[in-house]
Parts: sequence; C-alpha cells; structure tokens
Amino acid sequence: MTPRPPRKGNRVETGELQVVPVKSGDERVGLLLLVSRCDATPFAAADDRLLSLVAAQLGLTMERIQLRRQATETEILRRADDLKTALLNAVSHDLRTPLASIIASAGSLLQQDVAWSDQERREFAEGTEEEARRLTASPEVCWISLAYRQEA
Repeated sequence: MTPRPPRKGNRVETGELQVVPVKSGDERVGLLLLVSRCDATPFAAADDRLLSLVAAQLGLTMERIQLRRQATETEILRRADDLKTALLNAVSHDLRTPLASIIASAGSLLQQDVAWSDQERREFAEGTEEEARRLTASPEVCWISLAYRQEA
C-alpha cells in the first residue's frame, strides 16, 4: 500500500513526497513521510541521507523501547518468582514444625524399649491430635489446597 500525502479538504497540497522506511533490526516498524510544499525546491541527495539517518535513529529508538519493555517484563517475572520462592519457603517452614511434633510423638509411642504410662501415651496422642488440627487449620494448608484445586 502506497502512503498518501496529507490532504487539506478534498485536494492534495504537496509538491513532492519523500518516503523512508523506519526499521528495527530487519523489520520495518514504520514509515517516515516528508511532504514538501508545491513551491519548495526538490529533495536533494543530502536530504535523502538526512532522512535515512533520522529513520535509522527512530528505528533504534523503537528497538530500545522494545528492549526496555522486555527487560521490565523479565524483571516482573523474576520478582514474582522470588516472591513465590519466599512464600513457599515460609509455608514449608510453617508446615514442618507441626509435622516434626507429630512425627516425634508417633515415634516415641512406637518405641518398644520404653514403657510409657497410660498418662504419657495420652499426652503423646493429645499432642499429636493438637498438632494435626493446627496443621489442618493453618492458612498455609488452605492456601496449598486452594492452589492445588486451581491447577486441577
């Protein structure tokens, strides 16, 4: 498609139209249009070189804008990943504490070389139940359950 010169009303008021592609890398990202007045002198070779330099600078500017956008998106993704890692580390720590208590209580009850009294067995069982309830009610477990449901 050939670019059209600017119009004033229904008639074109130009003498000469100079079209220079604006490129970013090998891709054309736009056109630089220069329209002379009817009574202006024709474009010279120096004008062509100047317009080519301007178009090249515009292309480099477009490329820099795209690179800056990509760098920003990459930084956003990196920060989101860092936040996810920190959250998972915190959740993991908060989950390990009650699990460690449950494992310790269950392991103690399974020791055959120790004669636990009924009261001690009851305390281990109550401690295990308390930690299990704490674990089940923890926001971390609810968060993990919600995340798991959303992935499924």
